[in-house]
Parts: sequence; structure tokens; C-alpha cells
Amino acid sequence: MATQSEGARRPVPTSLAGGLPRVIGSIALALLFSCGTSVDLSGFLDRVHESAAQNRALPEGDDLAEKALRDASAGRSLEAVLGYVAALRKEPHAPTLSGLSAVLDQMKQYELAAEAYALAAELDASFDTPERLLARADLLRKAKDFEGARALAAHYLERAEGQTARARGLLFEGLTYQDEIRLDEASARYEQALELTPEDPLIWLKIAQVLSLRGEAEPAREWLQKVLERTPKDPQVLFELGKSWLESGDAEQAAELLERAVRLDPRNRRAIFQLARAQRRLGNEKRADELTERFESLEAQANAEHASEMDQQAVGILLDKAKSELEAGNKAAARETIHQLLTIAPNNEQALALKRKVDQ
Repeated sequence: MATQSEGARRPVPTSLAGGLPRVIGSIALALLFSCGTSVDLSGFLDRVHESAAQNRALPEGDDLAEKALRDASAGRSLEAVLGYVAALRKEPHAPTLSGLSAVLDQMKQYELAAEAYALAAELDASFDTPERLLARADLLRKAKDFEGARALAAHYLERAEGQTARARGLLFEGLTYQDEIRLDEASARYEQALELTPEDPLIWLKIAQVLSLRGEAEPAREWLQKVLERTPKDPQVLFELGKSWLESGDAEQAAELLERAVRLDPRNRRAIFQLARAQRRLGNEKRADELTERFESLEAQANAEHASEMDQQAVGILLDKAKSELEAGNKAAARETIHQLLTIAPNNEQALALKRKVDQ
């Protein structure tokens, strides 16, 4: 995704944005942004509607943004996206774009989430802050647009004030290089960050991870032990250190650390899996079998949750399709669509109501 330079951005004048009629449509929005900036909000909303919401029908009414926020808080991501898109089609509003960005992030639509953040900054200068800039960069990192992420991080570093803020930017740049397994560049950034904030345990952890990726297990464990002394109840650190000991052949030390990690985070599948390995090496077959069964159960739950989310999206698409077919008078097609619906969601009230209508 192309990233617009921070210096080239010009916010829409507040007087203009605040006075837009609530019934403004996509064409008017496109004209508005072509006058003030190179941003096309209408085109962005079209892509969100297609990619994240499968072109489902948009809700109507008032207080759409507030309803979308409630849907997002309740974990109804698809409904939240539809609500935010509908609200933004009525009126461009930076907080609404920020809310949409958060939901898109949860849905792993990272590039769209980053673009929503950028549009919020276009609309309202108060959203154009170094912290939000780095948040946008992290969304691009998740999308594996590492060059784009580092470009934004460079802008952040130009604006960052104080050693802690600069260290944060350098740490982020290191993360992008670590994600690409460019370990020399990652290590250099972490060392620079360490010079600015030498007591930051997160930097220690990242240095340990790079050393581990390089196969330097002993110095990696020294750094991890240092982190653990500072944060003794951090499941991630316990996991990392336990896994390192297991890979070095010390199953007993590994098991002790991994047991602590699992007690602190009982649903940590990676820690449970490694602990099962450690216990099996120690000859504790019963405990290893119990952990393996627990791991498999959590894996199945995670897969089922993913399937359920996909089913919910399919239900929404099929409901819209059945309604359109009924409105067009095509009962045969609607009956077939409703049959598909009830196969996925046999107790769905809207589907049952449509079936009754078709059967009349």
C-alpha cells in the first residue's frame, strides 16, 4: 500500500467537514476529498465494504457509529464494519474512522486498518500524532509491508521527543527487520535502542530472541534470565526461557519454567505443547499425555471458533441474497438460498421467518 508522506497531508478544513449535510453520498465525498487532498474516502469505503463485509447490505438509521461501537465491543466485527461504513457514508468523522481501524485490525485487515488511521489524520489534525503514526506503522508491519512500516517509523523518529520515544521507534524498526529475519539490522536497532533506554526489559527480550535465532543459546538465556528477574510472572518470558532450555537438552529446567508459564496462562497452546515435550523426555508419560490432550482440545476450539466466525459471515451474505431474491419474486431461488442458510444456522430466526414467507 502506498504511503502518503506526512508533510504532504492537508486536513480538510474544520468548517467544511463539520457543515457537511448528513445525507451526503459517495460522489459528494469523493469531490470533497479531491478538492482538499489526494485521498478518496468513497473509494476506501467501497474497498472496505467489499473486502471486509462481503458487500452486505448497510444498516440505516441514526446513531450508526454508536451502534457500531457496541457491536465491536460485543465481538460482532462484521456488523461493526457495516455500521462504521454506513456512518462514514453519511458523514466523514475521524473518531469513526479510528473505530473502524480498530475493528479491521481485529479482522486482520491490516492494510485497510492502516489506511483508516491515515484518513482519520487527514480529517482531524489531532489524530496526526507520533503515537498514532507508529500505530499505523505497526498495522503495515502486520500486513508484511515492511518497507512501508519503516517509512512511517522514520517519520515517527523525526518527530519523536526524548530518549524513550526515540528508543521506541528504533525498537519498532528492529521488529520489522526481525520479522524479515534480517538479524544484523534488527540487532543494530536494538543496540541503539538499548543505549537510549538501557533498563527496558522489552529491548532485552528482543535481543535475546535475535541471539536465539542466530543459534547463540547461552547468551540468549542470559538476557532472558535478566528479563525474568524483572518480570517474574510474564508467561511469554517463561515460555521463551523454558523452550531454550528444552532445545539445549535440559528438560528438567525447561519443565519447571514451562509449568509456571502454563499456570499463568492456561490456554497458552505453545507453552502446553513444549511442556508436553519436556515431560515426555523426563519419562512422565501420564502428564505428557494429559498435556497433549489439552493441547489438542485447545487447537480444536480455536479451529471451531474460526469456523464459527466464517459461518456467521456466510449467514449474513445468504440472508441478503434470500431477501433480494424474494423482493425480485424469485421464490425458487430464494427457497434454495434459505435451504443453504438453515443448513449452516438451523435456528436462525430471520432465516426461519423467510422460510415461512416463501412457503406461504
